[in-house]
Formats: sequence, structure tokens, C-alpha cells
Amino acid sequence: MRPALVSDVTISAVGSPVLTAFCDAISCDIRTACKLSGISRSYLYEVLARGDVRSVKAGRKRLVLVDSLKSWLHSLPTEGLTIPTQSIKQKSESKKAEVPVWRG
Repeated sequence: MRPALVSDVTISAVGSPVLTAFCDAISCDIRTACKLSGISRSYLYEVLARGDVRSVKAGRKRLVLVDSLKSWLHSLPTEGLTIPTQSIKQKSESKKAEVPVWRG
């Protein structure tokens, strides 16, 4: 009997068996790494090319090292997220006032 792979289980809610399997896994395939991290496939390949996240080849398959992926995700900045000072309603009202009226 072979051990279960993270990619053998579909992705579902937090606290599900797949996330437990992901936490215990040493590596996962590209598709699973993208789904669990929330980044696109092309961006994951950029990150791998830069060396920010480590991966290995097993035959023809590329496997992302889970600990490396987690470390990189935790290193990403969280600051810079701001709430606009002017509400959306105020912005739309100010745009309405700027629209010129044609009087023929």
C-alpha cells in the first residue's frame, strides 16, 4: 500500500483532511501548491526560478517542497494594506459634480 499523496485528495475547507495531509507532506505537485497557496501557476514558476521556493524533480514531475513554500508565504509583507479615507459614495458624488452639462 502506497502512502496517500496530497494531490490524491481534492481541495476543500479549512481543517479538512487535505490540509492536514498538506501540513504533514514533504512535497506536493505544482497544481496542489498553487491551489493551497492561492497563487497562479505562472507566478509559482517565477518564484521557483528566482530560488525563493525550492523544488525537486522526481522523474518528469516537479515537486514543490512544502516547508520552503510555507516559509516563503510567511515572509511576504502584510503591510501596505490600507482603507481608503474617502468612501465610495463620496467619490461617486464628487464625480457627478464634475460632469459638465451641455446647454444648447
